[in-house]
Amino acid sequence: MVLSLTVILFLVLHLLPGVRSSMASLNNNGYDGIIIAINPSVPEDEKLIQNIKEMVTEASTYLFHATKRIYFRNVSMLIPVTWKSKSEYLMSKQESHEQADVIVANPYLKYGDDPYTLQYGQCGEKGQYIHFTPNFLLTNNLHIYGSPGRVFVHEWAHLRWGVFDEYNMDQPFYISSKKTIEATRCSTQITGINVVFNKCQGDSCITKPCERDSRTGLYEAKCTFIPEKSQTARESIMFMQHLDSVTEFCTAKTHNTEAPNLQNKTCDHKSTWAIISESEDFQNAFPMTGTNPSPHPAFSLLKSKHQVVCLVLDKSGMDSENRLFLMNQAAELYLIQIIEMGSLVGMVTFDSSATIQNYLTKMTDENAYQHITANLPQVVNGGTSICNGLKEGFQAIIQSNQSTSGSEIILLTDGEDDEISSCFEEVKQSGAIIHTIALGTSAAEELETLSNMTGTIILNPPRLDDKDDTEEAEVEDFSRLTSGGSITISSSPAGDHTQVFPPSKITDLEAKFKEDHIHLSWTAPGNVLNKEKAKHYIIRINLQELQEDFDTATLVTTSSLIPKEAVIENFEFRPEPFKTENGTRFYIAIQTINEANLTSKISNIAQATKFIPPQEPSVPDLGTKISTISLAIGGLAVILSIF
Repeated sequence: MVLSLTVILFLVLHLLPGVRSSMASLNNNGYDGIIIAINPSVPEDEKLIQNIKEMVTEASTYLFHATKRIYFRNVSMLIPVTWKSKSEYLMSKQESHEQADVIVANPYLKYGDDPYTLQYGQCGEKGQYIHFTPNFLLTNNLHIYGSPGRVFVHEWAHLRWGVFDEYNMDQPFYISSKKTIEATRCSTQITGINVVFNKCQGDSCITKPCERDSRTGLYEAKCTFIPEKSQTARESIMFMQHLDSVTEFCTAKTHNTEAPNLQNKTCDHKSTWAIISESEDFQNAFPMTGTNPSPHPAFSLLKSKHQVVCLVLDKSGMDSENRLFLMNQAAELYLIQIIEMGSLVGMVTFDSSATIQNYLTKMTDENAYQHITANLPQVVNGGTSICNGLKEGFQAIIQSNQSTSGSEIILLTDGEDDEISSCFEEVKQSGAIIHTIALGTSAAEELETLSNMTGTIILNPPRLDDKDDTEEAEVEDFSRLTSGGSITISSSPAGDHTQVFPPSKITDLEAKFKEDHIHLSWTAPGNVLNKEKAKHYIIRINLQELQEDFDTATLVTTSSLIPKEAVIENFEFRPEPFKTENGTRFYIAIQTINEANLTSKISNIAQATKFIPPQEPSVPDLGTKISTISLAIGGLAVILSIF
């Protein structure tokens, strides 16, 4: 499928407000530029601000002790425009909700009041943002989640370092290599009991010991692991940060590689500390000696403002009037479907000179939209002076009684101007954020510099392995420079584009015994952007771990496996030539090969253990009584502790 230039422009404009990178940075062991944004729909409450400060302050100390080096130094809190102005509220500049590391907003139906971090990436990749609800921050939830500061550090590790949970609510138990049933946890030094709750009243519950399921060899479905309140284990923050003894992340020494949790599945059974230690933050931060505690964070309260945007459109002698028409069409789509209601929008057109077509107009209804679109350029003419266009854009903002600092300019141009650098200093002094979209392949290099110097977004396409960072990566009929913040849109490159990228890595491979066969299931990837089915699969099996020995492991015959497109694949095989006994454990992994014979990375490593149920009498109900509901795993599910 080849997308039209209109669609590409629209998609690019749609991405501009939404994918800004975090402003947080680590300098001399302290995080600066952290943004916590309160959603405008949240009712005004002074207590919310105070509780956020207390949470971050506690989290900073806990983080410093856990890492021996890192703490939170400067935090900005974005106060909604819907809240009353106060003398202590400063005006936000480039800080925005889109750049927020933490969002305080009403519950998302799937999670309720549970804190969570939105993670789209793979192991070690940063997340999108942390979400807290006002109710979580305003209510004493110690008995459910533990202290807010510890929860924040758990979520920060998701967000900043791309590690994952070490529990698994869907698979809370597994059979270990010692043929014992273990709770899915890290570390295994965390002790507790396994019970089924029969009846609960108030803070007390009647329980019975868990019985073994003869089909799976695991405990029955309602079995729950209850950690003892008194522990000596210090790991792990990604399992149960609420336990008093837990102050560290699992290391290579303490990591439970057997646990069927997301950390092992996504990070190839590496410990959370191993991933954190490999992060960019830890390459630039070293352990701090001495016994002095970390300094408390400094907070800035910034009042959000309505979005101020000025479209600066190039109507110079482009290579075709059709491109002008497509640019106008994309601008209309932006005004209709992307810009937020209540935003202030202006428009400037330029060739060798520039004209303000619209001063800032508040987007409230259809009339406001028509007021701007009526002035879209209809004729191409003259040369190109990007500086003149930008200067008039600043004037459209200033003469509308708004500050250019923190305002946004969306510059659409063919970029053929060798005098852009003449206004660099004026652009820098304006404090405006410049988004540049180059409508062609002849854009001046300074166009990218223009975006970079104003702190714009960097939109990067998927990168090819072993390619220079500044090389263009082609994706269908548009390309984006991987080295900068501006976007170059060109015509559709000729040729077949289905063989540019290798297949994506399979990350959800699961394995289990089904009588004398092993049943595998996984999501079938495409060979390019998940659009086309794989050519075939390589499946290997071993009695030992496969991380380092995949290529030498036993190859599974897959002649009967015909790849499908974007579905759940299922495949069964007999684990030959291995001898299978009760308790035998197999490790399985898979690779995908596409039509161009490009091979994916090795999948997550799945495990299957053969279990032959013993003949044993059922366990009577012993009526164990457990009292006092305690804390939680990662803020996602209630867990009980025994005393």
